[in-house]
Amino acid sequence: ISTSHTTIFLKSWYTLPFLSFGFGSQKTSPSQHPRMKLYNSDRSRWIGGLVIILVVYTLFYLLFADRVFTYDIPRKLRHVVKFGTTIVVYFVGTYHLGKLEDKWMSQVWHFIHISLLGAITAIGLYDWTFGMVGTKTKELAATMQEFLISPVLYVGMGILNRRLSKDLK
Repeated sequence: ISTSHTTIFLKSWYTLPFLSFGFGSQKTSPSQHPRMKLYNSDRSRWIGGLVIILVVYTLFYLLFADRVFTYDIPRKLRHVVKFGTTIVVYFVGTYHLGKLEDKWMSQVWHFIHISLLGAITAIGLYDWTFGMVGTKTKELAATMQEFLISPVLYVGMGILNRRLSKDLK
C-alpha cells in the first residue's frame, strides 16, 4: 500500500461521524456518511421495546419476586428494587414509543405511568414514614406495579395503534 492510500484511508477513518473527535480539518456532512438507522420501521422499534420489557419482567420475577428469600430482604430495599424495575420499564417504553410516528402512544404511556407511579410512591412514602400500610393497600400497590412492569400495557397500545391505523386507511 502506498503512502497516499494510507493517508486517504486514515483521513476517511477519523472523519467518520461516530469516530469524529475533532481531529483534522475535514468535516463530513450527513450526505457523505449517512447515519445508520437502528430500526427500519416503527414495527421493529416496537418489537425491540417489547423484547426488552419482556426480559426485564422475566428477570424481575425469576431473580426477585418469586424467590423464597424475598421476604428476608428489608422492606425498604424491596421497595427500591420494585420501584427501580418500574422506572426501567418506563424508560424503555418512553424511548421506544417516543420515537414512533404516532405521538399519542407516548402520551398515553406517560400519563398512565406517571399517574400510577405517583400513587405507588405516595403509598410507599406513607409506609416508610408512618409505618406499615394495610393489606388491601399493599395489594393495590402490588397490582399497580405489576401492571406497570408487565408487557400488557405495551402490547395493548401496540394492538390499539395497529387497529386504529388500519381503520384510518
